[in-house]
Amino acid sequence: MKIRLLKPHEIPAALELAKRVFMLFEAPDYGEEGVRAFTDSLADHRFISGLVFYGAFEKGELLGTIATRRNGSHISYLFVDERYHRRGIGRRLVEK
Repeated sequence: MKIRLLKPHEIPAALELAKRVFMLFEAPDYGEEGVRAFTDSLADHRFISGLVFYGAFEKGELLGTIATRRNGSHISYLFVDERYHRRGIGRRLVEK
């Protein structure tokens, strides 16, 4: 597995992964307003442009993503494709 900085054209795939995983695992515990706030953040181009995105890849497939701000001191998004949970991908993204 390789973890690297995402190229601008790869960020939409990372946001889609984040939305899919959020809706599966997190949204059921949130109210309608919380879900809307999260999905709105994914479409907020000004907010997204201030983030630094990394991705975990294997054989060209995006397995997980992390987005940080404030020079890495704040994690905004950390999501791993549901098919790859419990394999240490999230931990490796945080370590990066």
